[in-house]
Amino acid sequence: MTEPNKRRLLRNPYIYGAAIVAAAGSVLVAHLLGAFEKRGSIQADDVCLHVPNRQETAKIFNSILPDASEYHFTETWRPNQAWEFRSVCAVKGNGDKALFYLQATMGSARPGAVA
Repeated sequence: MTEPNKRRLLRNPYIYGAAIVAAAGSVLVAHLLGAFEKRGSIQADDVCLHVPNRQETAKIFNSILPDASEYHFTETWRPNQAWEFRSVCAVKGNGDKALFYLQATMGSARPGAVA
């Protein structure tokens, strides 16, 4: 009686098929989790105009915001006749997902104004 040869196991096509399926599955899972997407970069010119120290703010945003392939900044600035000022800066990522929202409001200390 002959003993089974270890090389015979290496010739089994099911082993190679299982290895290929496992590798393809791993690549698919990595793709779905975003492993192959390039992270966008935020430059100082991208940051809203009324945010102070835009260069430093861009560095902070690049380090703390969630990964996205693109970042979109929207800004509104509303001074009004009552001597109030409101600035809003919003950052959106992929699929218009809101990532950051900053609202600054300032009013005057007028005589007779109720606090």
